[in-house]
Formats: sequence, C-alpha cells, structure tokens
Amino acid sequence: MTNARNIVSNTFNHPMARRQHKRNDDPGIEPMPRPVKEDPRFNMALARGLDILRAFRPGDTFLGNTELAERTGIPASTLSRFTFTLQELGYLLYVENLGRYQLGPGVLSLGFSMMATVGIQTIARPLMMELAQASGGAVGLAAMDGQDMVYLEVAKGTAPVTPNYGAGYRIPVARTTLGWACLSGMAPCRQKEALASLGQALDGDWPDAKKRITTAFKEMRRRGFCLQMSGPYVPSVSAVGVAVRSHNDARDFAFNLTASTTLVSRKDLENVWGPRLFELARKIEVERA
Repeated sequence: MTNARNIVSNTFNHPMARRQHKRNDDPGIEPMPRPVKEDPRFNMALARGLDILRAFRPGDTFLGNTELAERTGIPASTLSRFTFTLQELGYLLYVENLGRYQLGPGVLSLGFSMMATVGIQTIARPLMMELAQASGGAVGLAAMDGQDMVYLEVAKGTAPVTPNYGAGYRIPVARTTLGWACLSGMAPCRQKEALASLGQALDGDWPDAKKRITTAFKEMRRRGFCLQMSGPYVPSVSAVGVAVRSHNDARDFAFNLTASTTLVSRKDLENVWGPRLFELARKIEVERA
C-alpha cells in the first residue's frame, strides 16, 4: 500500500512563489511573463503550510523543526505556528518523546481521495501489465507534481533485472523521458508555465536540460515518443516516454517503459516498445474521451 509519505507527494502541488523566473531567448521554450508571487491571488501562508507537508520525502518517518526549517526555508518562529495548525487539523502528529513530527492520517485521507478520482489507472492497469510482461521491463503511469513526476501505477515484467520503483516514487521532470513526454503533451499555456518553473529551479543547469527537452519535443512530434538510452539519472536503464492527453482533466499524465540496457536495445525501443507504448496511450485516450 502506498504510504503517507508518498501520498503527500501526489496530493499537494502548488506554484513555488519564492522563485523568480528568468528570461531566455529560445523561441520554443519561453518563460512565464511574470513571477507567480506577483499574482495577488497567491496565498503565501497557505503555500508555506503545504511546503511543510511536502518536506517529508520517501524514507522520512520523523522530521524535527530544524530539518523542516532547512527544507522549507521557513523561519523557526513562523514554522512553529504552521506546525501547530497542521497538528490541530490532523495533518501532522507530534511525537513528544522524540520532539519530532510525522505525517498524520489527514494527509492520507486527502491522498486516497485524489487517487480515487484519477480513473485512468483502472483503465490502464491491465494494458500496462500486458506490455510489461511482453517487454520484460516496467511500465509506469505518472502525473506531474512541480519539478517531479510521481508514479501512480507501475506494472513490472518477469525479467531478472527490473527497475525497482513503485507508486509514489518521484523522478525529475527535466531529466527523464517520462517528464519530457508529459511536458510535450501539455496545453501551450501550461507547458509555458512548467518550462519557466523548470528554468528557474535548474538555474545554471537549465541550458543543457532545455536542449534535451527541445530534442525530446522533436522526437515526440516525429514518432510519438521520446527515448533515452542509459540516461544519467538511472545508469544502465533505458526508457521510452509517451504523453497521455485529456480534454476533460486538469492533470498531466505520461507513460514510460523502462528496461535494463542488457535486456533491450535502441532498435528494440525504437521499432517495438516505443510504438507499443504509443498505442497503449492512444487506447487510454479513446477510453477516457
């Protein structure tokens, strides 16, 4: 079962108001016209409260005030008010003998409510399992959450070497086929905002990341999927990514197929598994239309 630390990653997705968006001259990847924090509708207090919940990462059971302050940038005096409020609402639990916090059942209930409304998983699961078994790799469905893609469902084949991740696992948008595919399938205005946010977050690393994203967009237009052989994020694992488009859902999804480089070749991914994954995504789109 997906635990509360992973559920919180899936549930809370807000703009990062602290970030200033930088201009660039690439006509294909343009930043937002102004920083999100200048929008009078943006509530900084709410954003900071959610930042505290998002500070819990997979593997974190307890976090103290010092760790929460370091991860969120919230001053200690302000942090204590937020944690008290979240504790009163059931989103945090205070473990007195440790002097630290853990996520409360309120977070879990929100997460399950979100997961229950996704819908796409029910349709996709049997198709994903069929493709995973045929390829021997792993087929994942993920949604974008800020700078990351969060897996909602993972189907694994029976090959001896299979990528080790599951629902709730996070990977970076800017460096993976899953993220590139998701970006490519976005509505133009959302894509523009997402790229601007990535540019700010990556800072000096953005030029290289932007170049790879631009290449991936070209691949998506040409053949419907993008490819990465033994990428820098996960060495010895190759992947192909495909976007899932929806006209009646505000969320952005993508599929990927990952497998050990000892199991599949570039030719396999380009001629067999990429097209198969593309067909799977189109079937999902038809079912959800």
